[in-house]
Amino acid sequence: LMRKAELAAETIRNFRPDPESFKEVGDGFDVLGNYMGIIMPVAITATAFTLMCLLSARNAGDPYPIRETMLIDGVGTIIASCFGCPFGTVVYIGHPVRLCTG
Repeated sequence: LMRKAELAAETIRNFRPDPESFKEVGDGFDVLGNYMGIIMPVAITATAFTLMCLLSARNAGDPYPIRETMLIDGVGTIIASCFGCPFGTVVYIGHPVRLCTG
């Protein structure tokens, strides 16, 4: 167990991001316009879904801050996508049911 902790600490100390890899992030923006017909409806649907979940939680008695929830949801999705995750982070829809069941 100690060896694993030492290896993890060494990995963190030696981590150096490659500046060249950050240039590649902007390369895909040239073709972004071709996919707006897909991106916008998905983004609008995800926004509406999150708002519905927040409204459902508020009706169940748990008023979460809308701005903070939407911001964290979006930032989490962006960070995950930078690591290759194809799925967005989402607010859980079953909140009122979970409250009722304890």
